[in-house]
Amino acid sequence: MVKNRHLDARLKRWFWAWHFWIGLVASPVLVVLAVTGAIYIFKSELEIWWYADQVAAETELMTPSGTSIAVQSVVDRVMESLGDQYSAYGMEIETGSGRAPAVLAMSDDGNHQLVRRHFDPADGRLMGEVPPNNFFDLVLDLHRRLMLGTIGRVLVELTTGWTIVVVLMGIVIWWPRSWKKASGVFWPRLRAKRYVQLRDLHSVGGVWAGILIVLISFTGLLFSIVWGSSFHATAFVTGQYDAALSPPQSVSSPDRDHLDADRILKIARKLEIPTGRMSVDFARTETDSIKITAGHKYGTQSTRLVILDRASGDVLSDHSLSSLPPMAVYTQIAYPLHIGTIGGLPTKILWLIASLILVALPFLGIAMWWTRRKPGASGAPNRPAINRPWWVTGAVIVLGISLPVVGISMIAITIIDSLIQRFRPRPIIPDSKV
Repeated sequence: MVKNRHLDARLKRWFWAWHFWIGLVASPVLVVLAVTGAIYIFKSELEIWWYADQVAAETELMTPSGTSIAVQSVVDRVMESLGDQYSAYGMEIETGSGRAPAVLAMSDDGNHQLVRRHFDPADGRLMGEVPPNNFFDLVLDLHRRLMLGTIGRVLVELTTGWTIVVVLMGIVIWWPRSWKKASGVFWPRLRAKRYVQLRDLHSVGGVWAGILIVLISFTGLLFSIVWGSSFHATAFVTGQYDAALSPPQSVSSPDRDHLDADRILKIARKLEIPTGRMSVDFARTETDSIKITAGHKYGTQSTRLVILDRASGDVLSDHSLSSLPPMAVYTQIAYPLHIGTIGGLPTKILWLIASLILVALPFLGIAMWWTRRKPGASGAPNRPAINRPWWVTGAVIVLGISLPVVGISMIAITIIDSLIQRFRPRPIIPDSKV
């Protein structure tokens, strides 16, 4: 019995060593991701406040009786202000958010620059647009690329993957041998010695926020360069995205005009398409169809995808979220789960708390190390030699395959560690002790 407990202690120390070193190396990028993520959670609210003159509106465009203004006239005025180098691309409408609807236009010069012009739904007055390269663009660039382009995206994905691993390691280290005592397990012992206080704040806080941290990290991988690109490529090849990327084409005669914006919105209202969040992609050619993606104010990005004939307005396809393939459903769920909009303000606050805890965890870990460190010693945990149980080996393989960038880094770490062990100078044993 003692032998088994001793083995458990060595195994936990092995986990602790990896948890310490990986967490220490990942901390700088991790803190940047957590801080920028916490800011971006409230982007919508902050943007409406910050750029009130450009995007804030007190009235709604879509009402039970119809639209409050002639929307097509607004589209015409936007296109007239932009000139011939742009084409009308679509519209964005939100209900109950305080955000003004917008007309979208795209440049015809091959760069596909998208312009978003908001307008007042009360009188159709053009309000303007959020300036490019604004504060939130900077925050997003830091969050996704560390402002380092492709290299930054790889570092972000590597840090995100290792965050998942480190949190899982932390749960293993925290896992108590006995559940009889709640203090130090479910809440921190704040009257104990300094090191115990720091350890409990680190471990208990990490466990309480751990599920959300793993959820936020994993859903963020959808936008990464390796995991995300592989996911989207697989979905595309297997036809998971066909409903949106390969919709039915319009069959109306080429001499018939495109439906105007007011007619499209009237059809949308008749079909009872949700207007909490709605985007309309106009038809740009004679065979293009009109695409309407819509959802409620909170929850998944869209719960309805409707394709209309460009001239007749006939419904060519109508998909609810449940009728889409699973990978397409995941793409609609991942983003609101990642930024906390899935349940509105309550989940945003929870996600904010989890982000702040994630910021605090590395600093608490460093404080633990510094408090326990003896003068003249590094204080870093040594990694004991162990015979890894089968479940540890299996977990490493599963994580390495599930998180490719992490798996590649595991191989690199193993090779470097083997080389260090091989070429490390061995202590010279005096003859008297041979």
